[in-house]
Amino acid sequence: MQINFEQIIKEILNKKFETKIHAGYDPDDVDMFFDKVINYVKEVNKLEQNVSTEISNLNKIIKENEKVLLDKDKVINALREENNLLKKEGYSNNVLAKKIAEIEEKIDKSK
Repeated sequence: MQINFEQIIKEILNKKFETKIHAGYDPDDVDMFFDKVINYVKEVNKLEQNVSTEISNLNKIIKENEKVLLDKDKVINALREENNLLKKEGYSNNVLAKKIAEIEEKIDKSK
């Protein structure tokens, strides 16, 4: 729910009270009280704006951190795949020997 602080302040400032024949509140006391209320409402409005700005900034940081985590997850998954491939093919010289044989075959074909 969005609070319209400016509207509340205008309503307080423009509020008129009817005067009665019998004794009532001192108008100066009422004005002083409403001045305090207006100042309080203005301060609450500033705090609300600051909190909203801070929440927005924190949400941006969260999104940036989520992207960094996603990127790191991609790297981790790629390394896991490479590790699994090495486990499957073996750690011996067989992998290197296969690659050398493939290169020699390409060289022989190009002659």
